[in-house]
This record gives sequence, C-alpha cells and structure tokens, in this order.
Amino acid sequence: MYLYDQLALVKSELGRMNEENKQLNEENKQLKDFFSRLTIKFNALQMQMPVYTTLMQQQQRTNNHRALQFRGAPGHEVNHSHTKHMHR
Repeated sequence: MYLYDQLALVKSELGRMNEENKQLNEENKQLKDFFSRLTIKFNALQMQMPVYTTLMQQQQRTNNHRALQFRGAPGHEVNHSHTKHMHR
C-alpha cells in the first residue's frame, strides 16, 4: 500500500503541475500578444517622430518669427506709420 500511496501523490502533484503549466502557457501567450501589439505601436510612433519633430521645429520658427516682428527686432521693425495717419 505504501507504493500505491506514493503513486497517488505523484499523480496528484503531476496533475497540479500540468494545470499550473497550462496557466503559465496562457499567461505567456497573453504577454507575447501584448508585447507584439506594443512593438507595433512603438514602431509606428517611431516612424512618425521625424514628421512630428519637423512640424514642431516649423512651429517654433514661426513663433520665433512672430515674436521678433512683435518686438520690432532689427530686420523686423514694426511700421507704425499707418497708425499715425489714423490719429490725425
């Protein structure tokens, strides 16, 4: 009977380990799917970065140009002559 009990314990442990293995395989599959989606999104974002960077640089240049015009910086003097005629 001692051998029978040991065999029953081994079978029980094997069943438990098989269940745990199934759960781990499912978690692994879910993580692989998640990582795959994350990689696709990252690559798409990485491909868009040069376009985004260019747009941001253009916007910054436009903002800088407007700021220089507003302040009347050298080469960007503000012409107020049209306002003098309005006040006469």
